[in-house]
Amino acid sequence: EYVNFRRMSEKVRSPLRKWFYRHECRKMHRNEIDDLSSYDVIFSTSESDRQTFQKDIPDVPNYVIPNGVDTSYFRPSPSYRTNPNAMVFTGMMGYVPNNDGMLYFLDEIFPRVQMQIPDAKIYIVGSHPSEELKQRTTDNIIITGFVDDVRPFVWRSNLFVVPLRMGSGTRLKVVEALAMKKPVVSTSVGCEGIDVEHGKSVLMADDPEAFAENVVRLMQDEELREELTHHGYALVRNKYDWTVIGDKMLEVYEMLEEQKQPDSHLREVLV
Repeated sequence: EYVNFRRMSEKVRSPLRKWFYRHECRKMHRNEIDDLSSYDVIFSTSESDRQTFQKDIPDVPNYVIPNGVDTSYFRPSPSYRTNPNAMVFTGMMGYVPNNDGMLYFLDEIFPRVQMQIPDAKIYIVGSHPSEELKQRTTDNIIITGFVDDVRPFVWRSNLFVVPLRMGSGTRLKVVEALAMKKPVVSTSVGCEGIDVEHGKSVLMADDPEAFAENVVRLMQDEELREELTHHGYALVRNKYDWTVIGDKMLEVYEMLEEQKQPDSHLREVLV
């Protein structure tokens, strides 16, 4: 979490907010490191998180157990008609990184997309959108607020965008989109901690012009969309399905249990 506060401090313009986020970063860093240092083992949800903690807590064993997705729930749906010019973003919009990412998208990226695809549409799906965000609502910018089920909005969209500039950990929205066989355009922060590859399972770009070019390219290139969804779906099923993750976690627990058992000679002495 302290990484998230550090990134927020780097992006906000308000001097007061910068000070607040830096203060929270230092406090959160101290609390997280102190707490984690007292444990026997740490489970990190990504390799990048593991490496972050290893710098400050090198003596505590740390294993990567990734976040996952229920592929029986987040699944493709052939019954929904896809709008070829529609994109979607899902997430709790009261969360600062999500709000910042969508304001950045609407101000810097979406106008570039509309220059080439005037009918382009974006669904922004999630609870507690800010007033600043809601003021940008148009016929082509649909801000839903809370919905009971995000899947219909994903199913009817042609691709999934993740234009985040801050945050930490891993974004479950990425693996959910891949599980529903939707091609993803993301920033490097947006898909951080997930083993995706640019040009194979997602498209990545960190500047507005390149991000917009990737969106337009995906909307116009069906073959590329199919290639990305094929590899993205295979990645999710092989690595991020909860059953696969559960098996991996069980293996680590069994290994830790064996390490805590006395060896056979010691057991005989104890008996």
